[in-house]
Amino acid sequence: ADAGGRADELGDEVDMARAVEIAEEVAAGEEIGAAGDGVVVGVELEPGEYDVDIQYPDGRVLEVRIDDTTWEPTGTRIREG
Repeated sequence: ADAGGRADELGDEVDMARAVEIAEEVAAGEEIGAAGDGVVVGVELEPGEYDVDIQYPDGRVLEVRIDDTTWEPTGTRIREG
């Protein structure tokens, strides 16, 4: 079965749950809000990395980027709501 031609571009293992878990750990160390206040609203697989969006009650979104090979966070960004 062909997955829209993208399957061959993806790593051997796509693990969205692991990406979310790492992003939540990163979020807990950020000053954006109390740990556990954020809700994961999106997970995308970009070339070479996962992009996880965590939204907070005040509308701000913490975007966490995670390398899809090393599982190391590569950056964060806060978007205003």
